[in-house]
Amino acid sequence: MVSGKMADENVDYPAVAGFQGTRRSKYAWVVLLAAFLSQFLNPALSYAVGVFHVSLLDRFHDDVTLTAWIGSMHSCMFALAGPIAALVTNIFNCRTCVFMSGILGFVGFGVSAFVMDIRVLFVSYAFVAGLAQAFAQVGSLVVIGYYFPKDTALASGIAVGGTALGIFVHPPLIQMFIEWYALPGAFLMVGALASHCCIFGLMMRPSSYEVLRGAQNRSGRTKKGAIFFAAFGDMTTYKNILSDFPFIAFMLSTLLLAMGYSVHILFLPDYMKFNGASLQEASLSISTIGIGSFVSRLLLGILSNDKRVGPELIYSGTVGITAVTSLLLPFLVKTVAGRLTYGALLGVYTGGVFALQSTIALDIAGVEHFAIAYGAVMFFLGIGFLIGPPIAGSIFELTNNFSYVFVCSSVMFFASVTFGFLSMLGRKTTAHHDNNVLDHYDLAATEDNSLVMKEKNMDILNENDS
Repeated sequence: MVSGKMADENVDYPAVAGFQGTRRSKYAWVVLLAAFLSQFLNPALSYAVGVFHVSLLDRFHDDVTLTAWIGSMHSCMFALAGPIAALVTNIFNCRTCVFMSGILGFVGFGVSAFVMDIRVLFVSYAFVAGLAQAFAQVGSLVVIGYYFPKDTALASGIAVGGTALGIFVHPPLIQMFIEWYALPGAFLMVGALASHCCIFGLMMRPSSYEVLRGAQNRSGRTKKGAIFFAAFGDMTTYKNILSDFPFIAFMLSTLLLAMGYSVHILFLPDYMKFNGASLQEASLSISTIGIGSFVSRLLLGILSNDKRVGPELIYSGTVGITAVTSLLLPFLVKTVAGRLTYGALLGVYTGGVFALQSTIALDIAGVEHFAIAYGAVMFFLGIGFLIGPPIAGSIFELTNNFSYVFVCSSVMFFASVTFGFLSMLGRKTTAHHDNNVLDHYDLAATEDNSLVMKEKNMDILNENDS
């Protein structure tokens, strides 16, 4: 309960006034724009891995399996390195994480342009450039949770719309780069594009919550001690989160979703060609996934922002519709209209799901552990993308029938739905929008040392009032 003394101090201490309701800064919309563009210029590049794959085969004439592993590692790294990006976010802030993504992207793609041995690409292209995508993905979505604590689903849907737009834009754009400048020149051009994340990262001013958390970590410690303290606390957080059943169930749901979706991304063009589609028709059908995904991420963000519905129910229900829709693929794949329809439906019912993952992680773990929880979710997402295609490939080799491959994908989707609903059972949410930790901070202020002092003074006032 706020005493009269504290109420009188609200004019001088805006952080104290935050207890009565979070004020959203106008600058939050600048951060949202920066997050959208960061998603467009870095994580979305992983969807152009097929274009690079063909060019790598033409340039190096090496083993197909080896080349495929390079592309697979690159496309998975944006998720597998999620925990690393989460540590960077917690030790420093989201701005630093996204800024580093621009540097890593420039270095990774830039070095790849001069590589003469394809195995070196495991380091430059798969690891370094892939790590850049992880830093941009985690940093740009975690900062959304800090600036939009009450509208996280809607804001996240808008931000990840940048990825959906990239699905539509990047493959033909990179193909054009390759035709004009060859593969080395295309790597340089893509590295230059990725480097713009440095600008967008600088636009993400740390919120009051990040400033205060950093001050608490540094309080009474050396710089090395503060970093060690943050990292050690993160390890403890990982242990606590991974022992929570609802979160375990949600991560398993994410794993199975990624396995099923990755099968579609890899095998759908071949399946369409097998059923009479030309390469251009198959590519157009894949592009409709990006269009459907863009629309879905916006609409589901708006819908899940309704407290009467919630992101958890929408997540499980949407994955369930995806599972049912995938069973219709053998009937839709035989005509041009059917293929375009299926591509659009796949984008609509999967695109929004990925936008909800950060929101659900925030609901389960709370804002204090948001970065770590989302990093863990991204890691399981990456595992799914990594192991899904090999499992499906083994099924195809045994049966020589694409239908069984996509039946397996449907089973993965249905299993994902099961764990999604299990996650909802007995969930004890540590952070609710009606009692959000960020309500205690003035989100209109940012890197202001006086704000930290005011927050400390507020605690002193609390002690004096008691």
